[in-house]
Amino acid sequence: MTKPDAAPERHTLGGRHFRSATDTTLRQDQYCFGLIHELGLQAVSLQAGEAAESFARRLLGTCLSSEKVFHLLGGLIVPEETGSEGWSPTVAAETAHFLMSLRSEEDKARIHGLVASMLADFFVAGISSLVDSSGSSTPADSGEASPAPVASTPGTSDSVIGRDLSGFSPEATTVLRSNGGTDG
Repeated sequence: MTKPDAAPERHTLGGRHFRSATDTTLRQDQYCFGLIHELGLQAVSLQAGEAAESFARRLLGTCLSSEKVFHLLGGLIVPEETGSEGWSPTVAAETAHFLMSLRSEEDKARIHGLVASMLADFFVAGISSLVDSSGSSTPADSGEASPAPVASTPGTSDSVIGRDLSGFSPEATTVLRSNGGTDG
């Protein structure tokens, strides 16, 4: 989970400033991995014949259906005044409770954008798992329909969620972008 070469992204939510965690401790990684497991994200994968857009919506729905996603965000962003070195499970819980208390549509959109950004990695892993699970047999050999190829769309580097979306299909890019921005 450590990204030492990346500059931490700044997120303004409810008038407070947060930074993406870039230099996490083992304790913070364990906290996040535990929540990923509790949310069931480690087991979410693209189903045979499922469109990328449907998979992205299902993945987002899996996260947003549990308040644990706010605790996971509390492990991935830290209050600017605390800094990464001050992160603790208590700080994560306080951040989660703060996020859950926000009311403005703008803040909600930004939180959805943070969740979508976080899910981009799971989205890629889910698509990869379908490709990996097919092994050496081709879809034609198994009688299954081949998933639609992922098209690269010019200009899909998206500062709204802080991810390069060029590897996603246009439909999946639309879903990921439709959930709002993260910068303040």
